Amino acid sequence: MVDILIIGCGIVGSLMAYELSKYDVKVVVVDKENDIANESTMANSAIIHAGFDPIPNTLKAKLNLLGKDLYEPLCKSLKVGYKKIGSLTVATSEEEVKKLEILESRAKENKVKVRLISGDEVRVLEPQLSTNIVKGLVCEETAIVYPWEVAIAAMEVALNNGVELRLNTEVLAIHKGDNYEVQTSNGMIRAKMVINAAGLFGCEVGRMINPEFEFEIQPRRGTYFVLDKDFNAISRVIYPTPTERGKGVLIVPTTHGNTLLGPDSEIVDDKENVATTVEAYDYIKDQLSRILPQFPATHVMRSFTGLRASGSSGDFYIQPDSRYETFVHVIGIESPGLSAAPAISKYVLDFIRPHIELNEKEWDSSRRPYVNLKALTREEKNALIQKNPAYGRMVCRCEQITEGEIIDSIRRHAGATTVKGVKKRCRPGMGKCQGSFCEPYVLQILARELNQCVDEVNYDEVGTNILVEEK
Repeated sequence: MVDILIIGCGIVGSLMAYELSKYDVKVVVVDKENDIANESTMANSAIIHAGFDPIPNTLKAKLNLLGKDLYEPLCKSLKVGYKKIGSLTVATSEEEVKKLEILESRAKENKVKVRLISGDEVRVLEPQLSTNIVKGLVCEETAIVYPWEVAIAAMEVALNNGVELRLNTEVLAIHKGDNYEVQTSNGMIRAKMVINAAGLFGCEVGRMINPEFEFEIQPRRGTYFVLDKDFNAISRVIYPTPTERGKGVLIVPTTHGNTLLGPDSEIVDDKENVATTVEAYDYIKDQLSRILPQFPATHVMRSFTGLRASGSSGDFYIQPDSRYETFVHVIGIESPGLSAAPAISKYVLDFIRPHIELNEKEWDSSRRPYVNLKALTREEKNALIQKNPAYGRMVCRCEQITEGEIIDSIRRHAGATTVKGVKKRCRPGMGKCQGSFCEPYVLQILARELNQCVDEVNYDEVGTNILVEEK
């Protein structure tokens, strides 16, 4: 019997586990995927929004404003990247200027500091932007992170403090008696409380316990293009003026020196459809042409597509089920869900406390960061290599990642078990060659460390073997 079962380990589920690991309760987290943060958390804009966009007095606004202030100390504690780089929302017409003024008014109501500037002032801040821009809204509080780094690090601390994680574990059915009996693809779990943080599949999970559950999630597909580090012309997050479809096509510097362009926004029915299309590329290129005179096509080195869980209410759905107070839904967490996630994890505690006694325990918040050899001094590198020669064997030339760093990403709680898992944790394959040089070596290291044959190693989810057989 567990006290609390969390379904889903994206950014919300991982931070819930992290928060609950501070208390003397038995917590299990399940996810149908093969790794932490493998769906929406893996494919979003990676922005910690300042909070001037959400409609005042909504949960989105409240939790965005609380969450963004929690990120810097959280990332410092987790020892993951966080950069406050500011943002600029731009208008290219008088009609869009009126929308900027609405955002300015909304920012004041949400108590976020912004300022309107002229088009000339915009180009002083960001010289590469178009002369079409007539005004801009500056906010210095916008920050960036890598979402999956935060989720993985938070889950690692949670596991260090007694939380249990079961991946490749799909929830199939839920029955309520004295407690919850949750049938999964890996057996039965009995729990006193359940937190439904199942993302895109939150409604399906909700209807397992309540067939009349009425909230709906509509998948919204968005494609991004990743620019190489040679494109470093933009220093802050650039938003177009938002529309009813969302925040629009953005320009986003990343904590590791690349730049993201995107996303588009397309409603789809298939919750597994993450296809990247020519139409998406053309749409993003067309939209950016209004604010960026020359599309940096020669710098595009990768594209990816993700799905956002757009809820039918227009707001986050965070509340107990109408039938059972001990079954809490935490779904419909679309933008600014990443920004709000640390606050969501604390907000949900208020629904848990009436039913589960949350007594604080001795809690170890420390986490050893991944080794970043290229950031060390020559003396530090030499000392590390003398201690462990694996740190002297270069595997990824583009990102300068060594065998020692890859081994470290595997040999730890919440460690990598796939090629993509290694890539998420220490970046081999994220450079210009996109793994064409280093991927075979990563495959061999994984096979050795996991005691598998190379043809058993998955690229990502189960069944994505790179090699058919070992010769």
